[in-house]
Amino acid sequence: MVNNNLGGYMSSAVSGLTQFNSRAQFFPSKDVAFGSITANYTALGGELGHNACILIITSTLNQPVWVSFNGVDNNILTLGTAFQNAKILDLKANGLVLPGSTIIYVKAVSGLPTSGALYFEFIGA
Repeated sequence: MVNNNLGGYMSSAVSGLTQFNSRAQFFPSKDVAFGSITANYTALGGELGHNACILIITSTLNQPVWVSFNGVDNNILTLGTAFQNAKILDLKANGLVLPGSTIIYVKAVSGLPTSGALYFEFIGA
């Protein structure tokens, strides 16, 4: 495999694999430290600004938190570090994308975290 155009992209140049004609694009990650997480939903900045096909959520927090994509509904539960929590959501496998207009929100489940952070990584194509 040869990596072409590494400025944010990675593509496959393996002979015979013509079905892989899309390039993965790695977008800037978002993160939130434990001290910014409260009992109410808090937005992580503004809109994503790009469509994401894969979303990776990693938690090093010592308490579980909820992730929301509308600031109202509890959508994804992330557990504390005792559970070594990481989630990979391959939206493209189901023909879906996370729209660029999406804003991510987080809030504590019950107890506020006192250490760690929550990380969001995005891959588009």
